[in-house]
Amino acid sequence: MFTNNVKTCLFNKSAALLFLLSLALNFFYLFWIEKSQYVKANNIILFSDMAYNLCKHKTLKYCPKRAGHLLKEKFNGRDYSFSSLKNPESFGSFYKYRNIYDTVGYGVVLASLWKITKSWNYLDIQILQILIFSLLMFLIYKIGFLIFKNSQHAFILGMSFLMFLPLLPLNIEHSSDIWIYYSIILLFYAMAKIFYSSKQPTLISFILLSIGITICQWCRPTTFSACIFFVCFLMFNAIFINRNKAKTITIFISSFLLVNLFVFWIPFMAYNKAAYGQYIVGVSGSGLFVGLGEYKNKWGFKINDEFFREYIFQKYGFNYGTIEADKKGLEEAVKLIKEEPLHYLSCVARRVPYLLFPYSMTVRRDYFLKNKNTPTAKRLILNCMNSFGNFCDLVKYGTFKWYGYLYLLFYFFFAYFGIYLCFKKHKYRIIIFSLGVLTSSWIFIFSHIEDRYIIPFYSVLAIFVAFSIISMKNFINNKLKQGRQDRPQ
Repeated sequence: MFTNNVKTCLFNKSAALLFLLSLALNFFYLFWIEKSQYVKANNIILFSDMAYNLCKHKTLKYCPKRAGHLLKEKFNGRDYSFSSLKNPESFGSFYKYRNIYDTVGYGVVLASLWKITKSWNYLDIQILQILIFSLLMFLIYKIGFLIFKNSQHAFILGMSFLMFLPLLPLNIEHSSDIWIYYSIILLFYAMAKIFYSSKQPTLISFILLSIGITICQWCRPTTFSACIFFVCFLMFNAIFINRNKAKTITIFISSFLLVNLFVFWIPFMAYNKAAYGQYIVGVSGSGLFVGLGEYKNKWGFKINDEFFREYIFQKYGFNYGTIEADKKGLEEAVKLIKEEPLHYLSCVARRVPYLLFPYSMTVRRDYFLKNKNTPTAKRLILNCMNSFGNFCDLVKYGTFKWYGYLYLLFYFFFAYFGIYLCFKKHKYRIIIFSLGVLTSSWIFIFSHIEDRYIIPFYSVLAIFVAFSIISMKNFINNKLKQGRQDRPQ
C-alpha cells in the first residue's frame, strides 16, 4: 500500500483508504448520535425555512410562524424536520429576514440540495458534510506527501486528522460550524502547493481554491480570520524569506482577494443593505455582553443567549438578533466593563488556560463552581491535570468519560511534543503557519469561548501529532537497525 512511487498523485490507494475510514467513522457518529437523539443546532430551523422559500419562492426571507412551530416541536422532543410538515404553505407568508448572527450561505447550500432531492430533510446536509470531510482526506494526503515526500508519512498525517475525534460529531451536526475546518484544509493545501511542490501551481488551481474557501466563508464568516492570517503569512514570506516564490504568492493573493471580493463581500454587503439597512453588520455586542456572565458577577448575568434575549427586550424592547439589540448589548457591556474593569480582565485571564489546554473547558464551570470547599490550589491542579470538558464531550455528546479525557490528554501531549520537534528540526514555516491559523481563533478570548468556535482551528495540531509519530517511528527503526548491525555475525 505504501510506496513512494505514487509521487504527488492525488488519487491513490493510501488516500482512498483514508477516504473510506473517514466515511466509516462519520457514518458511525451520525447514527450513534442520531440514536441518542442529541441535537444541538437550533439555527438549522431558520436555515431550512429560508432554504424552502428559496426553492419554492426564490426569496431569502423566512416564515416566522412556521419556524416557530418547528422550534416548538423540537423543544417538545418531537420530529422537527422540515419534511414533517404536511403542508408548509399553511403557516402564512414569508416576510422576515433571518437574524444578524449568521450569513445566508448555509441556507443557500441546503436549498441547492433540496432543489435536487426534494426531500426537505436535514439528513441531506449531514451527508453532504460527510462527503466533503471525507473527500478532503485526499487533499490531506497530498499535503502530507508534499511536505514529507513519503507516502507512509502522508498516511500518518491523514490518520492524525481522523484521530482528532472532536471534529467528527461537529461534522455530522446540521450546523455550519465545521465549515471553517474545510477552509483550513484548503488553506493548508494552498500553502503546500506554493512552498513544497516542485511544479508551479496554475492560476486555475488558485482560483478554484479561492472559490472553495469563499464558499466556506459564506457558510461560516469567521473563516475570514484564518484567511487574513494566511494572506499576511504569504506576504511576509514573499518580502523577507522566499523572494523566489514572490510571483507565485502574488498570483495566489491577487486571485484570492478578487474572488473573495466578488463572490463574498459585494453580495454580502448587498444582502445586508436589503435586509438590515446597512452594509456591514456584526455581533460583537451580544458576545461581549454574554461573556460578562461566564463567571460569578454582581449583576447576576448568565452566559447564555436566552438571558441576553430577555434582558435586552425587557429593558429596551428590541428583539434578539436585530442590529438595535446588538448595539444596546455593546453599549451595556462597555459601560459595565468601565465600571468593573478588574472583573472583565479576570474573565479574560481565566480563559487563557482553556485556550492552551482546551480539554479542560467543562471543569472550569463544573468543578470550580460546585466544589467551593476544596482548596483553591487543589482545584487549580485538578482543573489543569484531570479535566477535559466540553472539548472531549464532543467525542460523544452527553458523555463525561475518563477514558475520553485521557485520550485527548495524550493527543495534546503528542501535539505539543511535535511542536518541540519542529523547532528542533527548524521546521519554522509549518510552526508559524499552523499556530497562526490556530491562534486566529483566540479573538474569542475577549467575549467568551465555546468548543464549536475553536475545535476547527485546533485541528491543525494534527500536523504536530504526525511529526511526533513519524519521529518515534524513525527512532524505533534506527534503534532496530543499529541493534541488527551490532549483533555478532
